[in-house]
Amino acid sequence: MIDIYSIAASLKGIDPALATLLISLLPVIEPRYALVIGVTVYGMSVLNAFILSIIGLIFLSIILASAVEKILESGKHGLLSRVSLVRRLVLWIEESSLGRASPLIEKYGWVGLVLFIAIPLPLTGVYTGTIAGLLLGIKRKKLLYALLLGGFISILITGLSVGVITMWW
Repeated sequence: MIDIYSIAASLKGIDPALATLLISLLPVIEPRYALVIGVTVYGMSVLNAFILSIIGLIFLSIILASAVEKILESGKHGLLSRVSLVRRLVLWIEESSLGRASPLIEKYGWVGLVLFIAIPLPLTGVYTGTIAGLLLGIKRKKLLYALLLGGFISILITGLSVGVITMWW
């Protein structure tokens, strides 16, 4: 299991804003949990961590919408597919992503993808949503909009939750 607080602690020597931004790009953590880390580990205000998480979301969405399709294709049929472990990993990622997201996307289409990305739970979000959206045929431009909108909703839910919790403690 990934210990996100040890990852955050390893970046304590650099500027908290930069650390929060870098953490927002990591798989599993993504921008929504970078907000939590910015507030709890680095002592940022919810607003500052929210803004940095949104900036991270924009970078991450553009990178993923542009690169993931090429990486998956290379892992299945290209140069990377020659490494058995890489090929099996790519197939597992595809199956896992489709298994989680396809019922929602198949039922509601693009809106289903936005909802899947917006759910602030592990293994939903921008990374899994990108893979599922591409495999289910959502065009790159619509995918980018879904990543941005779903990611924003997820960050908003997380930010409101953190804001309410910090008001009580």
